[in-house]
This record gives sequence, C-alpha cells and structure tokens, in this order.
Amino acid sequence: MLFSTKAAHNPERKTQPNESDVIQQLYQTVPAGIAYLDSNLSVLSANTKFAQSLGLNEEVLSGQHISDLIDDDKVVQAIETAVEECKPTVIFGDNHDQRHKQRVLWQWSINPIRGDDSQIDGVLIHLIDMTEHSAQWANPPQIEHRLHNIVHSAPLLLCVIDRCGRIMVCEGRELERLGYVADELVGMNIQDLIPQRDDILAMLDRAMSGDDFQTEVTVSIGDVYAVHFQAYRNAHNEIVGVVCNALNISTSKKFERELQRSEDRFRTSIENMYDPFVLFSTLRDEHGKIIDFVYEYANQAALKNNGTTAERLIGRRLLEVMPKHLENSLFERYCRVIDTGEALILEEMPYEDAIDGHVISGFFDVRATRLEDNLALTWRNVTERKLSHDELIRQQRLLETVLDADEERAGLLA
Repeated sequence: MLFSTKAAHNPERKTQPNESDVIQQLYQTVPAGIAYLDSNLSVLSANTKFAQSLGLNEEVLSGQHISDLIDDDKVVQAIETAVEECKPTVIFGDNHDQRHKQRVLWQWSINPIRGDDSQIDGVLIHLIDMTEHSAQWANPPQIEHRLHNIVHSAPLLLCVIDRCGRIMVCEGRELERLGYVADELVGMNIQDLIPQRDDILAMLDRAMSGDDFQTEVTVSIGDVYAVHFQAYRNAHNEIVGVVCNALNISTSKKFERELQRSEDRFRTSIENMYDPFVLFSTLRDEHGKIIDFVYEYANQAALKNNGTTAERLIGRRLLEVMPKHLENSLFERYCRVIDTGEALILEEMPYEDAIDGHVISGFFDVRATRLEDNLALTWRNVTERKLSHDELIRQQRLLETVLDADEERAGLLA
C-alpha cells in the first residue's frame, strides 16, 4: 500500500502511464481513507475517501499538519507517539457525521515508515469506517459514560497502577466506604497511600512480574475483599502497570463464618449423640441404579457400636462392611428411601452381622432419611428393652395360666 501511495503522488518516479493510471484509480477507489504524512506529520498525499471521512475538500489537505485536520486529540496523540516510538498502532475514534446525523466510529491504523537511514521518513494512515461492523460502538462516549457509571456504582474497587507506583485509575463505590475520593487518589504513589501494607505492595510486585492471581485482603475497617491482581499490558504486550479489581466479600464471609459455626455446633451435637449416626453417599451404576452406599461420616457412637475407627470405615462400601444388609432386605429398603424420599422407621428389628471380626447382634430401632442423594441413618440397640418386654409378657402369660388353672380347680371343688 505504501508503494501505491508514493507511485500516485511522486512525479519523479519513472512509471508507465497505464501503470500510474491503474494505481491512481485503486488509490482513489479503495473503501478506506489513505493518507501519507511526512516526518513532521504534514499531509503529503491523501485520497478522496480520507478527505470525505474528515468532511474536508481533498485539495485543501496537502501541506496541512494532521493536528489541524483532526479534532480528536486522542488520535493526534496516538500518531505522535507512534512516530516517537516508531511502532505501528491501531486506535479507535469517533466524530459526528453531519450528513447522516449520526456518530461514526473510525479505526485509525498508523504505520510509521523508516527511510534508508533508519530515520522516520513518513507515516501511512488507513482510516476505516467501523460503524456498521461494530454496532455496539455506535456511540462510544455514551457507552464510556455508561461503563463509568456502572463501575462507579458497583460494589467493587478498580485500580490501575503504573510501573512507578502511581495510581492512574481508581473507581468504584467502595472508595466512599474506605473514605477515599477518586480525584484525590489519581496521581498519588501507592506507597504513600498504604505505607504499612507491605503485603499489598508485595502482591503488586508479583503482578508486575506477570503473575495473574486472586487473594483475600482485609482492610483496617475490618472488611474483607477478594482482590484480583493482573499485569496491565500495552498494545505491544509490554507490562506497564497492574490492574487491581477488588470485590467486597465481607457479607459473604460473615455468612460463611456463621455457617461454619452452625456446622461446628451441629457436628458437636452429632458427635455427642447417644445414638449412632452414619451418613452414606449413594453409589450408582451407569444406568443410575443404586448398587451400594459409601460411608461418608460416622459419629463416635456409631464407631463404638460397630467396633471400628473412622480411618477403617470412611470410604468403604456398606455391603462390603455389613453384607447381611442384602439378606434381610435392609439394603432394598434403604434404596427405596432414596428413590421415594419416604423415611424408613423400623422397631425392634433383629440383626446379626460382623464388622472386621466385631460381632453385632440384637434388636434395633432403625431410622433412615434421605438428604439429597445421601442416606442418613441412625439406630438404637434395644435388645435389653426387647428382652425385658418379652420377659414381662412371658411372666404375664404364666400368671394368667396359673390363675386360669386355679379358677378351673376351684370350679371342680365346688
């Protein structure tokens, strides 16, 4: 493209007339604005599309400094920076199109050109209308304003710090909670702002080295923030700073602590229960059918009752540990609890089995309940109660037999 531009506007170049005509035609008909600037950023040549894009007459462009033609300071600055650093860059700008009464998004491709002596010989600019291709950017200032409002009102803190430690951007509703004002922070050195927080400064150094990570940070007022540290890179993938995105998670941490306390209280209650308690996870085959239950938790009463330890029990299968569950249909009943959600209540159920040589035998009251896809099981050994009850019944029947016999004998005597 550079060759085409010079060929169309360099009268000293020896070209065939037909070649020059073709190049000139292409130069004027490509669907992009093209301009070639000298090293001082004055226009040497520009096609009709470039002039139209700026709303100017093509004849008045030649010799004009680019800053006199563009009212977008951001674009002018980008062109000057590209020349200073001799690096190509792409930037987006916008202006209001008076003809169509709409805002237009432009893509500026800026390419510095070196001469034979490695000095900047000029700048080639491609200007492309991106409005139709990027409808979401049809009104960048409005979107930028909207994004600013979102960030400013969101319960977070966004901060960008350059390599020297200066705060470049600081936004978010959390600033007010922390007692800061954004305009007062911009330009400050982070070391002057938090001189005692060596931990945060170390995290910034870590991110500056290219590490991308998230951690929790507690501030002086006691709030807890989930902070994401990430290196900030320029268009050439060079690290020029750090982006910190902090979200206040104090409320969730409070709920987490409350939940932990509730869980601790529950666990303490379960651990000190008189009755054994066991929690099983459900083991299914590839078709979803329950094939076993796996021990996930057992309280001290359950471990003592089964004559085992948590290390020997947790993670093992029920039918491996207590195979008699298949013979007396208990396993089938447990499966029905999971499938239907209906609790299982058994009174004085006889059961005999052995766990690693420890014999379990007697009568048991059993309760089984579904917890999502888990089975909660508790039981009580009621053998003594059962035997006492049976003995009372036996004695009562014996007494009734004796009384019946006495009545019968009395009748005979009468």
